[in-house]
Amino acid sequence: MDLNEFSDRMRAAVRTGALAEAMAQTAAELAVDMDKQAKKHLTGGRPLHVRSGRLRQSVRFGIRPARGRVDAFVRAGSSRVPYAKSHETGEPAIIRPKGKYLRLPLPPALTAAGVDRNQRSIRGDSNFRFLHKDWYGGRNHLIVQASTGVPWYVLVKSVKNKKRPFLAPARQHALKKAPGLYVHNMAQALRSVIDGA
Repeated sequence: MDLNEFSDRMRAAVRTGALAEAMAQTAAELAVDMDKQAKKHLTGGRPLHVRSGRLRQSVRFGIRPARGRVDAFVRAGSSRVPYAKSHETGEPAIIRPKGKYLRLPLPPALTAAGVDRNQRSIRGDSNFRFLHKDWYGGRNHLIVQASTGVPWYVLVKSVKNKKRPFLAPARQHALKKAPGLYVHNMAQALRSVIDGA
């Protein structure tokens, strides 16, 4: 195939819409791949463990036409999942309590899924008591089970939020895959122009 023949095929691909179709097909395949990769990063503790599944369910993908191209996207979060951005970016860097302390559950306070057994306030609950104790190398505020004295919670003034991205690695994976996929779909489009002619 010489340069003139290639140029004719490209014009035919544009005229028939085969080129636009190849771009849309590539974007759609990349969007599906980003969705799959993001959900993979949200499963199995790398970087996050599944508790309720809401964050994973909030992952959405799609394509949108832009000037002369088609963009693929993946996003997460909703009004039910406002913490998606916090996991992805690590912002805010420091989480502070609304009241006096943040209550961090220890293993006895967690269900098998890693969720706090006591979703409500335990203030005034006779099953627990507040305790100051030298524990793990420092003076700590603890909430212990009254009958056994077993620590259920550590009370802290703030915690550092760690960045645990799941969308960025999915996008990076798609960027690496995009050139080969685009070339494959373009070749298919040019073949379809030849076969259809």
